[in-house]
This record gives sequence, C-alpha cells and structure tokens, in this order.
Amino acid sequence: MEEVLALVDMFEKYQVTLVLQGHDHYREDIYVGSVRYTIVGAISDNHTDTPAEFLRIDVSHKGIEYEWYLID
Repeated sequence: MEEVLALVDMFEKYQVTLVLQGHDHYREDIYVGSVRYTIVGAISDNHTDTPAEFLRIDVSHKGIEYEWYLID
C-alpha cells in the first residue's frame, strides 16, 4: 500500500492527468482525484468472462484521445 500512496502523491505533484496500465482480465477506467487510471482488459479471446479488446491511443497537439475496440 505504501508504494501505491507514493505513486499517487507523485502523480499529484507532477500534475499527471492520465495513467495507462498494463492489462488485467477486465477493463477499468476510473478517476482518483484529478488523475484518470485506465487498465486495458484481456486481448485474448480465451477469456469467456470478458470480451477480447484493445485500446487505440492518439496523442496530438489537441490532447490525448483513445477508443476501445472489441476483437471479433
């Protein structure tokens, strides 16, 4: 838990607005304070409890945009 609190403090200090995290077997997209945390779900269709998906991220002078895509 200490490591989590250290990261949260660091993100606040440096005004981080988006944290992209490695996959888990579910998608999560939440705010903690002013920081948005996004966890990408399973990319394999071997998981019957969640659909296979990927996340496309576009970074430009307009900002960061991303969209989820299900894999057929």
